[in-house]
Amino acid sequence: MVAAFLCSGVKFFWGVRSRRTCICRAEQGPGFVVLGPPGSGKTHLCKQLAERFGIVHVATDDLIKAHLKYHTEIGEQAEKSLEAGGRVPDSLMIQVVKNRIILQDCVDKGYVLDGVPQNIFQEQLLSEAGITFIRIFMLHAKRNVLEKRLHYRRVDPEDGEIYNLLYLPPMSREVTDRLEQQEEDDEQQIMEQLANYGQEVSALWELIGPRSIAINADRSPADVVKEVSLMIEATGVFDGRAIKRDGMESNGTSEKTTEDMESNGTAKGARGNVTITPGAEKAPITLIRCDGYMCERESVQSSDIKFRGAATEQV
Repeated sequence: MVAAFLCSGVKFFWGVRSRRTCICRAEQGPGFVVLGPPGSGKTHLCKQLAERFGIVHVATDDLIKAHLKYHTEIGEQAEKSLEAGGRVPDSLMIQVVKNRIILQDCVDKGYVLDGVPQNIFQEQLLSEAGITFIRIFMLHAKRNVLEKRLHYRRVDPEDGEIYNLLYLPPMSREVTDRLEQQEEDDEQQIMEQLANYGQEVSALWELIGPRSIAINADRSPADVVKEVSLMIEATGVFDGRAIKRDGMESNGTSEKTTEDMESNGTAKGARGNVTITPGAEKAPITLIRCDGYMCERESVQSSDIKFRGAATEQV
């Protein structure tokens, strides 16, 4: 039996069984994929693209966590695999993706899929399901760069937001003080993560390489976001839709750059805008220089997904 929850007007299906194995093209919204090794900035890029184009960030990690939390049928199957020391089966992972992208928000708005497919088998399952993508972006960076990024990666235990102490730190000292290093980011685990990725991606690259776009992630996150955004705009998929471009608000009005901060009281950051009304009493704020561009902290939803339990919660 397939259970469903209705949250914010969106229906979420938890069951794993479905009579339909193929999703018709007409039932799919415009989909994009971001792939890359651990530490390449996939999730940050996906979140920025989701905000910029008004599309849904589909993160399988968040979806699996929600299934585990609410003890769904998928969650129970995933838990058995995890408790046995394995990982979530590929077939289950792709079922989670299928269940998510057929929902109306993904169909109407489009979506960006974060880090899937991870191997040839997942790619085959997606293909068999009739799931197609507009563009596949493959991030790459040197191994020593990835190791350094993973070493400084931290997570906020309160909202699950991921930061990097060197490249993308939080603005607030309060947030910084409570950040935690994930178990998977200790030195030994980092080596294993990168080794496992290398083994799986070599075969996957042979399959999807000709239809994917290689993106150099060994630079500031802002530069990566800008390049990928321009490529997405060039597809014409979102023609006529309000897009948050650099230097341009979604309604088409001009923004000022950080160089104009002193003259007009507005600074643009990697995570949003800080605005101080000219002539008004200026409250003290702190801007953190982050790898060449301004970073600031704001509350954001994780993967644009809400789930309903005893109370609506964000995972």
